[in-house]
Amino acid sequence: VRKSGGINAEYGGTTEFTGYTGVDVPNPGDNTISVITFRIQSDSAGNYLCKATYSDDFCPTVQNFESEPVALTIIQAQALTNPSSAVILGSSQHVLTCVFPNPFGNDYHEIVWLYNDKPMVGNGDVFSDGTRVIDGTIEKDTATANQIETTLTLPNVHVDMAGSYECMIKWGTIYIKSTVATITVNAITTPPSVTNVANGGTATLTCITSGENVPTITFHRASDDSVVETPTITSDGTVGTATLEITANTASQATNYYCKATWTVGSGQGSVSSDPIYLSVLDITSITSTSWAVPSQLARFECSSNGILIMNSNGDAYLDTNGDRVTAGATVTWEVYNTGTNTWDSTDTDSKFDVSSLYVTADGVRVSKAVYIQPTQSDDGKQFRCNVNYVTDVPNNFYGGIVTSGAMTISIARVESLTASDANPIAGDTITLTCVATGESAPTFSFTTGNKIFDTSSYDFVSGPTVTTSGSTHTAEYVIKTIVANNLRNGQTITCEADYGIGNGKSTAETTVTTYYNCANVEVDSFNTYEGATITETDLGDGSLRQTITCPADRPTRNILCKRLLVMFIATL
Repeated sequence: VRKSGGINAEYGGTTEFTGYTGVDVPNPGDNTISVITFRIQSDSAGNYLCKATYSDDFCPTVQNFESEPVALTIIQAQALTNPSSAVILGSSQHVLTCVFPNPFGNDYHEIVWLYNDKPMVGNGDVFSDGTRVIDGTIEKDTATANQIETTLTLPNVHVDMAGSYECMIKWGTIYIKSTVATITVNAITTPPSVTNVANGGTATLTCITSGENVPTITFHRASDDSVVETPTITSDGTVGTATLEITANTASQATNYYCKATWTVGSGQGSVSSDPIYLSVLDITSITSTSWAVPSQLARFECSSNGILIMNSNGDAYLDTNGDRVTAGATVTWEVYNTGTNTWDSTDTDSKFDVSSLYVTADGVRVSKAVYIQPTQSDDGKQFRCNVNYVTDVPNNFYGGIVTSGAMTISIARVESLTASDANPIAGDTITLTCVATGESAPTFSFTTGNKIFDTSSYDFVSGPTVTTSGSTHTAEYVIKTIVANNLRNGQTITCEADYGIGNGKSTAETTVTTYYNCANVEVDSFNTYEGATITETDLGDGSLRQTITCPADRPTRNILCKRLLVMFIATL
């Protein structure tokens, strides 16, 4: 209307608004626009119109103007069905439902679900620090002429889903929001973690729950679901904390464990279990039980133990928060057994014992190597052992302790004997030389008669050396044939050498073989031609032959001569 006119508004065509101030809105031209604002009440529905009067110098008669009525419909700003608060058992599925009135028929609308007052994105997702913590599913458009229904499905409910939920529908700037539903999750909030412990040490497994109340908490072996032991349980309101101490004294305790929480009171009754985690028992993995050493060489020892933390039964490395494997901190010491006091003493006072190296391999094995310098025969049976002192690493769930190896023993490797099947053969005989040596594995055997060669003028080679092994005893047989007698040279010295390899040394033994003439092939004549005399030959067993001449009894006149000849023909050939 013209500026000179006035504007009045009426409700329902009969009731005029009072107690308000109209606002003139600037507008180009000579028109005046009046705007009023009021708060909608439960009885505000109806038809609204405005009335205006107009008069001026040219039209002094007052004219009345009336607008077309505007119908104002009141929509109840509340959901017909609100999502319900509930206590949900962890790992289960839960569905929240909202039903709204539908005053606008097929007009476009938007459904929004909120978690802790913040809109869920996508199709019902919530992210925290870039990680999706809720992967929900929203069903938006189950609509009828009078109402619109929407649902939010929460699969595999976990503790991060606990909180407040509400839904909202929007038609442009008009919206309706539901009441808030609170979801409480009965769940394990902090499950046990992968744990490493030194053999003989004590590991602690922890399981923390939250929810409607504190449940019963137990620990189990994953292999057979058997209950391990009774844990210690403390509570702080609705938060329950269970701790279980396991003393690792056998390798069988290195297995998978899980905790189980059971709610028997309240609306969220049932049980939930954590994922299995591995308890690894770190130990000494191998030692040099027996160190074979040639006298005056080196006795070598090696002590291997777990050098990194382990995450599963496959032996895979445990990784820290940066994705790096974690070295199990430890020191290694060595001890020697004192037979005089029957005690294990430190090797620090033994100048012949030296730790040569300590390192962790790419496979995660900590290796400590040591040597005993120039052992003698008196050191045969001497014992050593290693101690691995693991250091506790709380951030990585590693519980330390001292692990001690079994005894490691020095055994002297050497040639024990060299024998000949016949040490006094007759020229032309075949004899077998037998050389017996001890050691971890068979050495390389060789036979010589001096200057590292074999006297081929005195012996012919037949076969060998043929080596057989029984445990740590190794026997070499060398077969030769004698050619000529050497008894006048006091026999021949034969040497057997056992070579244990580069850096390990050699051992030798000797025997003497005395070869005699074959007297059976030597014709023995007698100068005694006396008729009736007899000659008796006796082998004395030492390579000599005795001849005895016996005179006949019927020739006494020649007895003297015959007896003299008896003396003459006692001879050694």
